[in-house]
Amino acid sequence: MPVLGADLSPWLTLLMFVPIVNLIVFMFLWIGLLLTLERSTWLVLLLFLPIINILLITYLAFSKGTRTTTPTCVRLRLSR
Repeated sequence: MPVLGADLSPWLTLLMFVPIVNLIVFMFLWIGLLLTLERSTWLVLLLFLPIINILLITYLAFSKGTRTTTPTCVRLRLSR
């Protein structure tokens, strides 16, 4: 199976194009990022607020985490 960005399976990458399902996959990606940066996963709810989401993404872009790998609880794999 090819390795895609953010350790995402090809099926989840295709699900990003389904209108409602992409919000759920989007949340899983951000939760994985927050766990990697060792931040609270509740911050993902702030991404749905119009102005706050830009500030949160900017904050996360310049913050440092101590982990170097993605936590195993976030790695989503769908069987064929």
